[in-house]
Amino acid sequence: MRSMSPFRRAVLAIALLLLALFGAYAGYWYYVAEKLRDGLAPWAKAQQAKGYDLHWGHVEIGGFPWTFAFRFTDVHLGATRPMPVTLTAPKLSVWTAPWNLRHWQFDLLDGGRVADPLKLTGFTFYRLYGSTEPNNAGALTFALSASSLRGTGLAHHTAVGGLSAYVEVPGTPPKTHLDMALRVALRLSDVTLPATVPGLGDTLGALSFSLQMKGGLPSGALPHALAAWRDAGGTVDFQYVRLHWDSLLVDASGTLALDGALQPEGAFSARITGQKPALDLARGFGAFQPPDARLVQAV
Repeated sequence: MRSMSPFRRAVLAIALLLLALFGAYAGYWYYVAEKLRDGLAPWAKAQQAKGYDLHWGHVEIGGFPWTFAFRFTDVHLGATRPMPVTLTAPKLSVWTAPWNLRHWQFDLLDGGRVADPLKLTGFTFYRLYGSTEPNNAGALTFALSASSLRGTGLAHHTAVGGLSAYVEVPGTPPKTHLDMALRVALRLSDVTLPATVPGLGDTLGALSFSLQMKGGLPSGALPHALAAWRDAGGTVDFQYVRLHWDSLLVDASGTLALDGALQPEGAFSARITGQKPALDLARGFGAFQPPDARLVQAV
């Protein structure tokens, strides 16, 4: 029998090495996939103590060899922290790379709905996708994008063409009114309002803001929770607010709180340009007398 040449022996050795490496990787993938699948239900149950209630109808795991991918159906997420909200969706895909189990991506490709627990107001959306991972401080961060949102309940006839957001939720609830409960940076585009405002129309070109909510919102009925949050010194600090509405451009920052009747009150500073239509509208409703309107215009 003719012996193999050195070149053929080298090729065979490399092929066997690659086969062994692939076999080891396949074993790793299936081992981790089984651990993730077995740990899913206990993980969801553990989240209830943190204020998150997650249910689904059916789940599958796949994605070999490049990802660990969960596919959920009939998804329901109820959260009491940092604010009470519910999210429902017919399908949810969640996946991560095997070499980075801290960074997860998700996609609600078939749309869904987000609303307050009593469904007084909310939005349906055509699609929502993004990613999440913990930061160095242990907080959970989300980068979100959504399209074609339609208002329901009190937000009926309101529409939003696009939404992008960055959300940060601390790993532990705030202990005092100085501790952050939530950080949000949000941008809305092509916002259609329920009614046309004379001189300004019914479409906002863009609305964006960045805020920090300080102080934890207790569980329970929302009015009582808000009252307790207010009494403990809770505030919402707006680092910036930018509104572009026809010719009106507003840049503002300030702090918001609740008064004794749970109505918003606060102190803001703002730079406003293109304000004439807004002043004309306010004067038309009797908010300003002509001399006062001229003074405000000058200021």
